Amino acid sequence: MARSRFQRDPGVSVQITARDRAMLKILLRVKYARVEHFQRLFFSSYKTTAERCSKLFHAGLMDRTPLPASRGQAAAIHKIDAAGINELRKIGETIPREWRAKGASPVALDHDLAITDVLVSFVSGERARGVDEPVYERASNDLVVEPPEDVVARSIKPDGAFVVDHRDGRLLGLLEVDRGTMSKAVMHEKFSAYREAALDGSCIEATLTALLARHNVPLVEQRASVKLLVTVPSDKRAVQLADVAVGLGLKNFVMLAVHDDLVNAGVFAPVWKSALMWVEDAAQAGVRLLG
Repeated sequence: MARSRFQRDPGVSVQITARDRAMLKILLRVKYARVEHFQRLFFSSYKTTAERCSKLFHAGLMDRTPLPASRGQAAAIHKIDAAGINELRKIGETIPREWRAKGASPVALDHDLAITDVLVSFVSGERARGVDEPVYERASNDLVVEPPEDVVARSIKPDGAFVVDHRDGRLLGLLEVDRGTMSKAVMHEKFSAYREAALDGSCIEATLTALLARHNVPLVEQRASVKLLVTVPSDKRAVQLADVAVGLGLKNFVMLAVHDDLVNAGVFAPVWKSALMWVEDAAQAGVRLLG
């Protein structure tokens, strides 16, 4: 009887390489990854990538979980396992408290993988700029924005965050991955909370300071600029949410990109447009801003 792809072969051994450790480090940061994510960052062919992921799985460094497909066999989704954590500890990697990726429903896992898409795109873009150790995180209990309590009742938990250092200064990007399921009213509430946090300034600064401390990155004297980066499933959705953002006075604070465009472009920064640009482009094209 053939062995399942999700059942380990105890007879497989592997000689750990520097690239393997880099793959494990990425997996620790993003929590869930497909073979395609590793291919984009480390390999030239899908076949070679899949074979290496398989060896690391059988050696106990990675785990696999199935993501059911609408047709055909389930996709193998990778997450780090205890042996992989031990390997990273050997090289002095800081291990977050929440390193173990918990079981998730197919819908939740699909959202998690969409977050990974964006994070991997960011890492790929930063490497192209010559940045070997990009600063980024995905959603966790540590990544929190606390708006003024007298204005917003709840804290904000972004889907991720990035820090980019460029010649004009430092940028903190807060990520929201929109799957098109939330109403405009809910997005209005969320954008409003981000607006109050940005207006206050100190809470955003606290989020950035904590993020940099977790990655041992020094602060700079110049205050960082902040953007809310929102990925959306379609141009139509981008225009709808851009309209909400512009109505709240966030015309340049909110940046939007179509998710698949970001994944397929092979670049990061050029794909994003401000909320104002989305609205203006739609108006020029005669697109009605749907409610």
